[in-house]
Amino acid sequence: MPSKKNDRLSRVERLVEKIAVEIRELREFQKETTEQIRELKEAQKKTDEQLKKQTNN
Repeated sequence: MPSKKNDRLSRVERLVEKIAVEIRELREFQKETTEQIRELKEAQKKTDEQLKKQTNN
């Protein structure tokens, strides 16, 4: 029969594993968000250039 100490240790290990997975998912989400922000900035820059051309014509 497992001791309470072993049971607690198992629960802690499962929690650590879960946290590690969630951290990896968060890092991936941050990478995606950073890329989306970069794309948005690029699109905004193009829009600004187009507006500038239209106002100069």
